[in-house]
Amino acid sequence: MFSFFRKRQKMVVIIMAVLMVSFLVGAQGFSAIAQKNPLKKVVGKTRLGELKRGDFQQASIDVQILLRYLGLGNPRRMIDAERIAPTDFEMLTLANDRSRIEAFAFLYHEARQAGYRTYDSEAEGFLKTIGLAKGSPQRKNLVALMRGRLTATDKDIVRAVARWLTINKSFASARVESPPSEQQVRHLFRNLVERIDLRVATVTADSMLEEVPEPSEEDIANQFEQAKNTFSGNFTEEDPFGFGYKLPDRVRISYLLVDRNVVERVTVADEQEVRDYYRRHMEKFVEPATTQPTTKPARQRKFSEVKQQIAADLKSEAVRKRTEGLLTLAEGLLEQYRAAPEPNTNAHQWVRDKMVSAANAILQSELDVVEIQAQPLDEAMTVLAKAAGLQAICYPYEAYGASKLDPSVEVTIRGRGITLAEALAQVDRQVKSPPLKWVEFGGFEGVIFADGESGLQPVIVGQSDLIARDRPISDEILRNCLTASGQPLSEIAFMLEAFAEDGVKQSVIKVNEDGPRMSATGDRPGVVLWRVTEALAAKAPQALTDQLRQQVVSDLKIKQAFNLASKRAANLAEAAGDIGLEEAAEQAGIETTTTGLFSRKTVAFPRQIAFYQMSLGQIDQAEAVAGMMMLPPQVVRWTEVPGIELPDEKERRELIKKAFALIPAQIEPAEGDVPYPQQPYAVASLTSPARREAAVIQRVDYRPAVSSKYEDEGRKQLTRSLVEVADWEGRVSWFSADQAAKRLNFEPVRP
Repeated sequence: MFSFFRKRQKMVVIIMAVLMVSFLVGAQGFSAIAQKNPLKKVVGKTRLGELKRGDFQQASIDVQILLRYLGLGNPRRMIDAERIAPTDFEMLTLANDRSRIEAFAFLYHEARQAGYRTYDSEAEGFLKTIGLAKGSPQRKNLVALMRGRLTATDKDIVRAVARWLTINKSFASARVESPPSEQQVRHLFRNLVERIDLRVATVTADSMLEEVPEPSEEDIANQFEQAKNTFSGNFTEEDPFGFGYKLPDRVRISYLLVDRNVVERVTVADEQEVRDYYRRHMEKFVEPATTQPTTKPARQRKFSEVKQQIAADLKSEAVRKRTEGLLTLAEGLLEQYRAAPEPNTNAHQWVRDKMVSAANAILQSELDVVEIQAQPLDEAMTVLAKAAGLQAICYPYEAYGASKLDPSVEVTIRGRGITLAEALAQVDRQVKSPPLKWVEFGGFEGVIFADGESGLQPVIVGQSDLIARDRPISDEILRNCLTASGQPLSEIAFMLEAFAEDGVKQSVIKVNEDGPRMSATGDRPGVVLWRVTEALAAKAPQALTDQLRQQVVSDLKIKQAFNLASKRAANLAEAAGDIGLEEAAEQAGIETTTTGLFSRKTVAFPRQIAFYQMSLGQIDQAEAVAGMMMLPPQVVRWTEVPGIELPDEKERRELIKKAFALIPAQIEPAEGDVPYPQQPYAVASLTSPARREAAVIQRVDYRPAVSSKYEDEGRKQLTRSLVEVADWEGRVSWFSADQAAKRLNFEPVRP
């Protein structure tokens, strides 16, 4: 017996070790040891192989390293860097994809399976170009920072860069630069240059409603059943009227606006900064030597001569800094609110209440002598502020609203030993303003503002009514909010977790969590902090309520009235073919209008939006760069015909096709400004169920595209533009998660 154990001593030791381990770890522990590595679980299949959970986890780490720690694609770093990294624009594109982690995983999988590789030496060379050479203090500091937050090492940085360069090698090889064909260029030239002028007569459905009988109960019930699961405004061939009774996704938005107009009014460049700027840049303020008409040597201009010029130049930066200070303060207070929210309070109102305080102490300060005699209001406020030792008094002249107080109205303020409150009360009486409440705002030392609805403050808050998806926003500020890349708030507000259609795509925001900063354009420019406070998912009505019944009856009547309007328009078109639309419409008692000359298509330049916002101080240079790169260089779209508002691109296209079908078969260019001959009358009729009207159009002028202009300037300019657009579209499409998934034929594996 013992001889058996002696012969098989090694096997016995192994068995004993296994029994000991099983005793120590138990059944559950053994199960855990036997369990497969979760990172190796297959989560998707592609035409090039499987993707595992670990691939997406690694992509998440790589994206964090590249975006957050290396700053690739960061517009501010791109501006400050001596040389933009070769892949910065591509990273900026990737960073703006909502599914950037999935995109990175797809792109790297595609590149590796295609045989692309990047050596560590290549990654090190790239890191050196962006100031992170191996062994440098900057590199060591970065590794220390990452080790504390991401538990990543120096090797992880190198490998993340290597994977990113591998993706870019794949992208570079896939790019095909082919110039547009001659036919494409000529076609675009004609669409942009050929123009037509129309006379238009419209017959609305509303004008025919009196001739429409009440619908039957059966018709009402049928209409409700047909459209109860459809959203209003969904124009289809089956229902070109776009009737629908299903409630869309809706959100309520709370916001805080830092009003740039107000900040700019009370901001001046610091005196010391102006002097320092002069001393640092004295070479900019030298009058050059001249020889005509007399010889003058170069002369250094005095500070007093250029002070105002420098102050104006520095004011824009001062406004930006003050705006950023207010936003930082507000965001810090939002963090406090998030940590300990108060029940039944609005977060933005709570923040504003923390930023504002009554200016009682300032108002009660005594003024030695005030003698302001018949001075314009704005100038009087400057003098009064100086007398009170303040930087500014933001009296609400030129405030928003229907009635604006003119800053040039003259006021008189007199007194000895009076308080600032008494001096301001004199102004209130003279301009017939109700007594104003004066406050101070954090971040504005030495400035007081008129509070309340009739006042003018640097920070205001508001809350919208429920906003429906794909419907106009009534709130003027929210309606004009854009990201730096030109994406409207009306799109981002619905990228909610609550509205996610599947679990694959990432949501941008959650209810009661802050969304990304927005730039407000329009009459009230500034920066907006916002959040969705309520989200209601789309819902179909279960029963025909009294309110819905009224809508259904109205829709049925509109449909019948539209048919009558179409018949009347057809009769008008027939008469216009014989005597002209103007005379035929006059006989029928219908007014006509002319559109003026317009082309089939127009060109828009979206990137100008970002630079316009930067010029207004709404965004800084870095945000402008981001906007420029994420927007196409130009967009060619169907013209919005003057005087004819159509709901979508499809109807504009149909109108323009019918309009240009009226051009003469034998083109003889008109001379100078003389209109093209109208006879024989070129007339057409068209219907627009979406606009609830029918129309008759007649050509009254025409300007053809001229070949000589195409040869002289059109071909070269348009070819260059088409190449730029194709390059931009190719980059954006390549780095899109959706497009990468399509190229790979990605199919998720459901658990």
